[in-house]
Amino acid sequence: MRRLAVLALSLTLLLGLLPAAGAVQEPGGRSERAEPEEFLDRVQVRRAARDQAVQAAPAEIPDPPVEENVDLPPGLIPYHEIAGVLRDLRDRSDRVSVEVFGQSAGGRDLYLVTIADPEYGDLEADLAFRSLMVEDPERAAEVAAANPGLRSPVWVHGSIHGNEWEGTDAALALAERLATAEDEETLAILREHVVLLNIVANPDGRVQGTRRNASDIDLNRDFITRSEPETRATVEQFVKWNPAAVYDLHGYVNPYLFEPTTAPHNPNYEYDLYIRHALPAAQSGRANVVAEGVPIEEPDIPFEEYPRGDWDDWPPIFTPMYAMYHGSIGHTMETPLRQNGRGLSLPPEERRRQGEINTAAHVAATWGAIEYMTANAQQVMLDQVEVFRRGAAAEPPASDPFLEPPGNSAGYPSPREDYTADPPAAYLIPAGVGQESGAAAVRLVEHLLANGVEVGTARVPFRADGRWYPRGTYVVDMAQARRGWPTRCWSPATTSPRSAPRCTTSRAGAWPNCGARPSCRWRRRRACGRGG
Repeated sequence: MRRLAVLALSLTLLLGLLPAAGAVQEPGGRSERAEPEEFLDRVQVRRAARDQAVQAAPAEIPDPPVEENVDLPPGLIPYHEIAGVLRDLRDRSDRVSVEVFGQSAGGRDLYLVTIADPEYGDLEADLAFRSLMVEDPERAAEVAAANPGLRSPVWVHGSIHGNEWEGTDAALALAERLATAEDEETLAILREHVVLLNIVANPDGRVQGTRRNASDIDLNRDFITRSEPETRATVEQFVKWNPAAVYDLHGYVNPYLFEPTTAPHNPNYEYDLYIRHALPAAQSGRANVVAEGVPIEEPDIPFEEYPRGDWDDWPPIFTPMYAMYHGSIGHTMETPLRQNGRGLSLPPEERRRQGEINTAAHVAATWGAIEYMTANAQQVMLDQVEVFRRGAAAEPPASDPFLEPPGNSAGYPSPREDYTADPPAAYLIPAGVGQESGAAAVRLVEHLLANGVEVGTARVPFRADGRWYPRGTYVVDMAQARRGWPTRCWSPATTSPRSAPRCTTSRAGAWPNCGARPSCRWRRRRACGRGG
């Protein structure tokens, strides 16, 4: 197979690409410990933007109306009390900032808590480095190696399924300790990390006592379609922060479940870099649950213990799987004691007890995983940069979709080739003649941009593989840091017969290309056909 990087360079020189509207990335940057002045300037730009936003933002996080939280277990926090708890935490700790970063489909606020100790770093420099990882991965690797004090963000996602209650309470408990504690374990985490907590990812479901939001959409199936405001708000933050790890707090699977998953693994992840940290992080979380004496069975890790294909990570409709396209170490975490469905018939005192245990399990598991991240922070950062470097260099994917521990030898009915990715040098999306729908093409490009994918437009007509393309054709050059997402959209490997039933979307007909298709996966000696 030809070198994709060479063809991608030829494509850029041939077309004279201009960025598509909205495709220009915000400035990158580096830690103030890095010498070159241009990066210090970028940090100053971010700091000025932050100060302006703070001045324009409302001083308070408003209290929502008091509402009954249907079926909420006794002892867990109702949605309308969360704002007051967060204001109090912010007022007691200079490590904490709180913002409303979006609204739910039902109009309820989404709360993002950022915990960063000002003694241990510069938040604007940390954030600037997250952009640099995508903008210039090779330079980012040099900066990271020279600046071990740079902090990585980790993301805690509370209760995306509204009636899997304890994720929200665990997120609040983690925020309390990180904001106020002075023990060495807490301070070690704060030296290495910025901790971001989406306290209640589905406020509608928490109030309604339902898995889904007010639009009756399962938000943990919405990260392809992004049909819901809650999902879109989360994606914006992932594109901004490129979190090093994502902990998605769910219920109810007994024993406690802590990913990584079984095979098959979507080849559009850089799975070799993921699993080298995801597995020991989960093992660390499991060990901490045991060490803390949480009265549950020892947690399961599907990668180690489940039959092949029983709990896979193939479709990126889930929060942590989507985050893996941003280089994150993503984990779904399922606490064990059921508090919905048949669990609603338990006596109130038993529901209270189970709520306390589930919350403690999530706190212990998440804390243990973050401790692994803290102990290995420099290598985790370098490996995340390597995810983006491979994409920008157009290197062939290194991951094995059947990667698993020894002993899982059951086969699949379809050929191994169905599970491998072979990304093209570029996708071409006509914007005029030859496109089924011009409006749909624009929506498709907007979708790619919103997910951090770079899209260019051709200045002049050009010929590729025997076909002429007009000026204005959209070009998705696959020599880019976040190449996994467009490959996931169109690669045959993403629609394997084995995995297709799992690749459902949250709303019928909501797939973002809406009729638009890339007309060509541009390759040497391969004809281009519509829909390729």
